[in-house]
Amino acid sequence: MGYINPSSKLIISNPDNMNRQVKVAVFEVSRNEDNKIVSSKLVIELWVEQKNGSSIELAVAKHLDKDFDPETTIVREIYSVNF
Repeated sequence: MGYINPSSKLIISNPDNMNRQVKVAVFEVSRNEDNKIVSSKLVIELWVEQKNGSSIELAVAKHLDKDFDPETTIVREIYSVNF
């Protein structure tokens, strides 16, 4: 089911049997002593498949170097397409 919201975006529910292609951006951040982000750098932008509500972060981790630091790595969804 879908509807048009005030920002003119189509919202579609995603039943368990559907999958999504999700465009994500991966950033490396630096934090200060108060744990606030003080700088960020784009590492990669890519599309990943998300099935049945699985973790986007896990799907992205498969594409990153094995020595990435999860404490300084942030994944953000940019766009998604439902099938």
